[in-house]
Amino acid sequence: NQKLLSGTEQTLRLSTIGQIDYQQALTTTISLQNAFKVSNQELAPTVDYIGAVANQTVLSVDDMTKVDSEVGNTS
Repeated sequence: NQKLLSGTEQTLRLSTIGQIDYQQALTTTISLQNAFKVSNQELAPTVDYIGAVANQTVLSVDDMTKVDSEVGNTS
């Protein structure tokens, strides 16, 4: 139950930080967990990192989530 709550919380955070819809954020968190073997404990720092990269580069969270989804589909 705690794992599900944690995953949901991080999905909501990614959606909020990146100003993307919930479905896109959910797809991204699933891709991160599947393609890159990101655990629930690693989701929070990963979401923070994605947000930081978006703030410091020309890439948006939307750009990164699209790339992540493509990588996740090929893994």
